[in-house]
Amino acid sequence: MRLNYVVLVIAIALLACIDAVSAAVNSKTSQLISSDSSPLAHSLTAGQNGITEKRFLGRKETVDEDDSTELSADDEERAALTELAKMSIRYGYVDGLVKSQATHVGFTCGLSTATTQSTEVAQVSTASSVAPFGDITSGNSKCIIGSPNKYLTGKDANWIWDNVMNKYVPGFTNLIFDQLVTNNGSLNYCVRWGTEQKLSKSVASKFQAMLTSQINLWNDWLAGYNCWPFEKIDISIVGFAVKDTGLLDWNDDSLGKIYEGILDDEGSPKCPDECYKHQGQAKSADTSACQGKSFDMSLWPSDKFGEGEIGAGGDWGQRIEVNEMLNAMDQEQMRVLLHEIGHGFGLPELYVAENKPRSDFPSSVMDTDLKLTDADGWVLRRVLENIKSRYDF
Repeated sequence: MRLNYVVLVIAIALLACIDAVSAAVNSKTSQLISSDSSPLAHSLTAGQNGITEKRFLGRKETVDEDDSTELSADDEERAALTELAKMSIRYGYVDGLVKSQATHVGFTCGLSTATTQSTEVAQVSTASSVAPFGDITSGNSKCIIGSPNKYLTGKDANWIWDNVMNKYVPGFTNLIFDQLVTNNGSLNYCVRWGTEQKLSKSVASKFQAMLTSQINLWNDWLAGYNCWPFEKIDISIVGFAVKDTGLLDWNDDSLGKIYEGILDDEGSPKCPDECYKHQGQAKSADTSACQGKSFDMSLWPSDKFGEGEIGAGGDWGQRIEVNEMLNAMDQEQMRVLLHEIGHGFGLPELYVAENKPRSDFPSSVMDTDLKLTDADGWVLRRVLENIKSRYDF
């Protein structure tokens, strides 16, 4: 009896100590406010949509040509955000949406630079290589499902699925999820060198590791969750497309087959259509005519495009302004590339007010955060939960 009493006293003391340490850590953490120094304005490429678009504070605003109502700056910005949110839903995944991809159609979302300002974030993300499972809600099921217990709530993540992603994700079957399952946890990339800048072999040889590290930051939130079977995603680069091979300082196929002079409608180089594995959003298109290796997605470094965009992404891959990419490629987390990969998984623009459950929804890389956060991770998991019935694991 006395021994049990002593054990009880020790346990109470340990709990008090843990509470004290936790309080101290929380106090210190609240002082480490993360900030974002470069808010991004996003735009959707809507093709022949019959609407007029104009740029306001770096954002595309859709307006009625017959509307002559004078709006204040606040009202105008609010209208821009509202309409863009509607476009994000309406044009989320539509065949023929990406004109610049020629027949590599699918969906796209884009980024452009905007006025720099500091943004305070009230919470600090816990995203890491071992993403937390939160409060387990799956009971005795062998497939673990959870709900966030910090940074955001389960209701937050559910709201984004129910009110935004549920309107376009279920009917689209060429998400990065789908491609990974088809390829057993791997992806082949074509590099479209869409600029007149010269590319050295030493720089090009870093692209594979760069893509591998960034997509696995997303996969860290999937590994082990809801029986997702892939602990690590393998990336291979199987080709380089250029206007002129003179832009490269190597001429062999050691980094992948080199394709010269195959151009899309805007004159940007691309790998052959017959090598594109998901032509028409196919699970696995016929690539028997391909002279090289088939590819799933494209990495497309290019000069600025559209109205100053620095990034675009979708099921077809990621397009990034070349200097933005080269300057950031040695960073642990590349905000623009991470954001565009997120669109490939089906995540929406979270800077748009109508795409968020509340005005103080935590920061995320799908908003304007510099890094991937718990908000990104839990929204990603909600997608998996709702499309898992497609798969056999």
